[in-house]
Amino acid sequence: MSLKTTVITNTLVQFFGRFASSILGFITTIILARSLGVEDYGSYAKIYALATFFYLLVDFGLNAIYIRKERDDTTRIHTLTSIRTLLFLLCCTIVIVFFAVSGQRIFNLQEQLLTGIALMTVLLFGYITSCNMVFQLTHRYDRSVLASMVGGSIGVGLLLLLPHTVGYAVSSIAAGYAITTVLCYRFAHQ
Repeated sequence: MSLKTTVITNTLVQFFGRFASSILGFITTIILARSLGVEDYGSYAKIYALATFFYLLVDFGLNAIYIRKERDDTTRIHTLTSIRTLLFLLCCTIVIVFFAVSGQRIFNLQEQLLTGIALMTVLLFGYITSCNMVFQLTHRYDRSVLASMVGGSIGVGLLLLLPHTVGYAVSSIAAGYAITTVLCYRFAHQ
């Protein structure tokens, strides 16, 4: 396949993937807004707002740095994953200090525990981002899109099947991320 065809194909696959992910996100929001009610949806939004604050820290442009230094060598991806794990631990430390200082004025105890589960998605996001670097180098974004669609669909399916509580909502989203991560890791090592 020519470089031009590869670029066009991967661009279309990425576009489809982002579009499909947006649809899954929209469906998730509608399910949660309708089933949780105002107070519980507010708790859910607060939990994920805090967790998503750390996505940037775990990403931190590491893929671009890795590609610039290692070129096409994907054998040292474990180094990238280790750095992301350390950044995740830093995020957890920041959240623990935040909870210790704020007490239960902002997040009640249940919300604090669920934030811990939501924070796991930050680590999983970091691992998915590391795998996406491999897909970028090998021009196989179709694998990333497939993993995201399967994981996202399972997360939405769990939202529909499980009782509609904040705890199950957070756990369903985290389960979708976990499945996406496992599939991405498997596809990246094929």
